Amino acid sequence: MALDLGVHVEPGISEETIVCATDLAALLTDKLLAERPFGAKRVGTILNGLGATNMKSFLHSCRR
Repeated sequence: MALDLGVHVEPGISEETIVCATDLAALLTDKLLAERPFGAKRVGTILNGLGATNMKSFLHSCRR
């Protein structure tokens, strides 16, 4: 699976093997937290399923 698909189909940051939703949430969270500026205590996210992801999957991903 490609990570970081842009709205205008920009290239992703990497290609990964397909994993379960829990592992995907952990992978994305770890990558996001690694990029935060020094001293930042909070981050914000926007999840976009591009119309193909159901609400149950979104809520499952938000547990982390």
